[in-house]
Amino acid sequence: MVEAPVLSLSVPGSLLLAGEYVILEEGGLGLFCAIDKRMRLSAKRDHRFSICGEIAGASYVWTHGNETANSFIEAVIRELHDTCSVSIDKLPFAIGIAGDEFSSASGKKIGYGSSAAVTVGLTALLYRLAGGHEPDADELLLHAVKAHRTAQFGKGSGYDVACSIYGGVAIFCGGLEPQVQQLPHAHLPPFKLVCAPDPIKTVSAIKLLEDWRNVHREDWRTYAARSNGLVMHLAQTGDEESCIELLRKAARRSEVFQREIGVWNPSNDVDMSRYPFFKALGAGNELYAVGCDAHDPDRIIATHEGLIWY
Repeated sequence: MVEAPVLSLSVPGSLLLAGEYVILEEGGLGLFCAIDKRMRLSAKRDHRFSICGEIAGASYVWTHGNETANSFIEAVIRELHDTCSVSIDKLPFAIGIAGDEFSSASGKKIGYGSSAAVTVGLTALLYRLAGGHEPDADELLLHAVKAHRTAQFGKGSGYDVACSIYGGVAIFCGGLEPQVQQLPHAHLPPFKLVCAPDPIKTVSAIKLLEDWRNVHREDWRTYAARSNGLVMHLAQTGDEESCIELLRKAARRSEVFQREIGVWNPSNDVDMSRYPFFKALGAGNELYAVGCDAHDPDRIIATHEGLIWY
């Protein structure tokens, strides 16, 4: 007989629709959207603590004697060691991670924030197993962002972590302790995703940004202020046409800026006039949000639900 999980949860994937780069700054604003692709984690009783999962070829494993196999798992365990009275690696549970919805049919990772989703799910699950109660959303954000940044050598805004916790559409305010303002009445136009043929690693894109910013400080301040203003306009718009026009404006600004700092790859050029809007998402152009018909079978479904316990 297969033993049922003691605890299970799921968290949504995340997309950053506007505010890329700027959210890395204190007070930088972004607009995120949770999507109905979920990372699922469960805990079953076992004689030894272990974690096991694989997402698009990336291994998420922790066993005794193999404690440093994955930097995100290691970072979560270290973070919770400092806050829980029980040693995490002594818990009598086997943790399973299932992230099939975060990869394509060919097994390639899709940019839905898989590492952030794993970090949020593990932090919440282990916190509850060790402490006996659920962390509230703000407390979970604090611990999960710290762990996620630790695994990335201090880098990362944390928007994807926040999105996987809170769900929905929200304004994200970057900084040492990120803030989230949810927008329960936000209305996004229908869109689907297109994978870029030549994405640039986020770490590489951020390095190009930092090098450019150190030389063009005033230009950066101007760009960041305009980006923040556009995000606020997006958050306040109440109709689809206005939102589409603002996304077009964000796309144009993003393209010009990325070319300026050296991120834009000419092989990614497309005739954007064919679509209601066509906007690069994130720092490395891994995905594009493309306006589409409301009945398009590939349309992205946003979700208001963040972390769910089962």
